[in-house]
Amino acid sequence: MIASMTGFARRETTGEWGTLVCELRSVNHRFLEAGFRLPDELRAAEGELRARLTRQLRRGKVDCTLSYRRSQGAGSALEVDTVALERVLAAVHIVARTLREPAAAVNAVDVLRWPGVLREDGGSGEQLLAATYAVFGATLEELVAARAREGPGCASCSSSAAPDSRRWWRRCARGCRRCRRACACASTSGLRS
Repeated sequence: MIASMTGFARRETTGEWGTLVCELRSVNHRFLEAGFRLPDELRAAEGELRARLTRQLRRGKVDCTLSYRRSQGAGSALEVDTVALERVLAAVHIVARTLREPAAAVNAVDVLRWPGVLREDGGSGEQLLAATYAVFGATLEELVAARAREGPGCASCSSSAAPDSRRWWRRCARGCRRCRRACACASTSGLRS
């Protein structure tokens, strides 16, 4: 069965960790080319998402956009990772000593912004990852179905054009040497009967 390479699918899911939106767009392309736009919280999932996409699709340029909005509930507590904080402060102390500037120039808010120093309530990371895989899988199924729905239209269009192209190749084959070479190439690719 012929499937179109053009399609669009969008899914959204919400949980205690926040809201995830997954969009997949595909257009015609000779090979499979996948591009991912992911938030920082989901960068680690890119390899698995790419593998799942490759198992389902063979051709097309596919753009995947995942957006994540964290829930602003009162239940999300913030924790300071003391080990990471000590490492950052030790690095700041070394840099300040090397530059011969006072360490007091470091702002506490800047230290909290450093990756890994401040983290949210621990359990939501695995839930977010599981939800990401689920919403991506559902969106991918929707995209495959959309491409399959368009396929019969592509097949009827190409089969109606095929007799005309065969006639042209036959007529051309009687012509010049350059056209005969082109027909020889076309016959190996299945255009000539």
